[in-house]
Amino acid sequence: MARSGLLQAPQRRPLIWLPVNVFFLVFQMTLGIILPLGIQLADRKRMTAEEKTWVWGWASWGSALYNFGPLSLVAWGYVTRSPNYTKGLAIGVGQCAFACLVQGVISELVDRLLSLSPAKLQDARTGFIAAAGAAVLLGILVWMGRSVYELVRRLTGRSKTGSLG
Repeated sequence: MARSGLLQAPQRRPLIWLPVNVFFLVFQMTLGIILPLGIQLADRKRMTAEEKTWVWGWASWGSALYNFGPLSLVAWGYVTRSPNYTKGLAIGVGQCAFACLVQGVISELVDRLLSLSPAKLQDARTGFIAAAGAAVLLGILVWMGRSVYELVRRLTGRSKTGSLG
């Protein structure tokens, strides 16, 4: 006689399931802050004196890293390369894609060490590919917005002393 689904004992997950997931979440958050910070600090050392005048203040910098992680690199490139925004945007998108790739590779290695399920590995891969795609899309949107701003400024005859540059 077969047991019905209601009478079967529930399947239990191993006790390590929750701590591994919590560890992995904290690890991802930390990696998402440390990688862009390292890239930005290295970039800051190579900047000219003029470019350094555009660098964010500590509060803005920390907030961008904490809230946006690798995506903050797009804005970093855009802001710090003023007034050459197109070059800065390309640098920022490239740095963001690189950070997402490195974070994805490191995460994959940690996933394999922790023996997480193949579905979790696939979710992680998809997430990092999506983040890199979001960086490119964000770069395109910022470039389009800046282009429209420049066009309106030229058509209205405004000088370059406006609040946006």
